Amino acid sequence: MNIGQTIRWLAHCYKAVCNRYHTELVPVLAPYLSTDSVIIDIGAHSGQFSKLFSRLVPQGKVYGFEPGAYALSIFRLVVKLRHLRNVQIVPLGLSDAPAEQTLFMPIKRSGAFGFGLSSLMPLPSYDAQHTHKETIRLTTLDEFVKEQNIARVDLIKIDIEGWELPALKGAKQTIDTFHPVVMVEVDAEHQARANATPEDIFALFPPDRYAVLKTDEHQSYRTWQVQGFEGGGDYIFVPKEKLRT
Repeated sequence: MNIGQTIRWLAHCYKAVCNRYHTELVPVLAPYLSTDSVIIDIGAHSGQFSKLFSRLVPQGKVYGFEPGAYALSIFRLVVKLRHLRNVQIVPLGLSDAPAEQTLFMPIKRSGAFGFGLSSLMPLPSYDAQHTHKETIRLTTLDEFVKEQNIARVDLIKIDIEGWELPALKGAKQTIDTFHPVVMVEVDAEHQARANATPEDIFALFPPDRYAVLKTDEHQSYRTWQVQGFEGGGDYIFVPKEKLRT
């Protein structure tokens, strides 16, 4: 990193460590969690959600999956400085099969790394000169759960810039076994990068088994029940036996 990028990295670290993010989600998710719940944070970024989840499950466990080196450098600092002892950082990406793949991270006009936009597909709005590339390792959530002997999963949150469908396919056994609540960012443009559609994601959660909630972070996470895809945003798929009304 050059001097300007180092300064921006320090600013990113300060915000990630000191700011509190997504707190309006607490009353939305808390009814589906207990103090010892297990949460899977896929696309942990710099730890904004993992930090929130850590407080929600103080006797539980949060597994934060983040493969990008830049985001990891901040995430590790957040976990250390905020003493998030129940957060385990997993420096891997998730997909439907183990592999090595290129992660593309845009470099903004200011020179700052757009690490929140990192994607497993090249971003059409950034050319090669304005994109940082690194090779990352992918696994499946099913393999990870098996290897770690994880005995419960209560919540899965996933936001990985269009790679949600492959990651969910690699989590099928985990979802079928533990029936967690699953919070997914669904966006038609993002899904198209992986040759998928929002309907492909919804098909994994059949309406006879799941209720679907949509929540809007731009409206303090106002949440309402929907019958299908209603535009880009965060969707929460809740097993009907767990639904809170």
